[in-house]
Amino acid sequence: MGHDPDCCAIGSCPPKSTRPPKLLTGRGRRFKNVIAMRTQDSTFPGPIIKHAEPIVNRQTLLLIGMDEAGYGPKLGPVCHGYCAIRCQADHGSIPNLWELLHPCVMRHPAGAGSIAIDDSKAIYSAGRGLEKLVQGVGAFLECVASEAQPSNLYQILLPESDRLKLAEDAWGCPADGDFGGHDPIAQQSGSCPPKSLTGGSAGEKLREALARAGAQVVALGARALSAKHFNAALDRTGNKAEVSWQVLAAQLELLLKLALPGEEIFVAIDRQGGRKFYAAHVGALFPGVFPGIERETKTDSTYRFETGERTARVSFLVEGERQALPIALSSMAAKLAREFCMHNFNAYFKGQVPELKPTAGYCSDAHRFLRETAPCRLRLGIVERDLVRDK
Repeated sequence: MGHDPDCCAIGSCPPKSTRPPKLLTGRGRRFKNVIAMRTQDSTFPGPIIKHAEPIVNRQTLLLIGMDEAGYGPKLGPVCHGYCAIRCQADHGSIPNLWELLHPCVMRHPAGAGSIAIDDSKAIYSAGRGLEKLVQGVGAFLECVASEAQPSNLYQILLPESDRLKLAEDAWGCPADGDFGGHDPIAQQSGSCPPKSLTGGSAGEKLREALARAGAQVVALGARALSAKHFNAALDRTGNKAEVSWQVLAAQLELLLKLALPGEEIFVAIDRQGGRKFYAAHVGALFPGVFPGIERETKTDSTYRFETGERTARVSFLVEGERQALPIALSSMAAKLAREFCMHNFNAYFKGQVPELKPTAGYCSDAHRFLRETAPCRLRLGIVERDLVRDK
């Protein structure tokens, strides 16, 4: 059967087959038949098991999305956003959350009063400001189970371990004393707290929409890797894409633990660069289960890990922010985290060079920034590899 490009889109994946793996004949059959039987019969591995007994939960599906921001710049951290949303299973297909949460949540440009969730590059630009970015991420953070209403997005978005590593460098320390309980970026955007259709908080309206859809925000946040720690990881791996994958894999392992016993899992990750073969990388997260390759195309690499208890699918999608709301929301979380970090970065160096213009860290402007800060960096003894990424 030929590849159907439409099945890449979230909400249109075909139901999984219930047929057992076909046993092969001829040369090589012994090895391949063993793999087929292991795929059919092995128990679900490692950290995803939450109870030893085989409890099957076919009523809900855990949707996980991941994306990055700041992969290309020379200055500032690489940030990875993530989210996990539990929703009602839909007979093997992946629910379209934009449709389920409409009109409370819409793609960009969203209607008046709606929450815009889309690729962060569509939501945010220097000219448009951060209001829509703060509104969307803030509303979903308010709905995360067991989380209080956020008053400090910086602290909630980034784990303490990452904030401490960023603060190893003076330009990674919060410019406003850890932002107090107020975010200067949110205040600058005029969206603290964000408002919704009837004047109530966007989070309250979103909670109502989620309840109607039978969905729940389980996790939302970001990770940040400073230039110093990025370069150290690059020394170990020798590959920029591998550094990014290590961050994603570590966070994904934590997110997989959120699955209920027997609950099916769908992971959607925005694909970067030209790589389209991920079986070995993803397989390391599911020890003992051989990955079933559903697709490895120019736009979609999807792998299936199946047992009698559950099915987990992991998809790497080109322009995934346009296909899956969890990727789009993760993109926005990553971008907001990076904007907080660049706020700190620019505030520090402006304190050293008052006439200095801020930078977004991209290559051409990074050269200007480094040239204009050269005297102060020499005076302060700043090591270049602590500040500038090698790749």
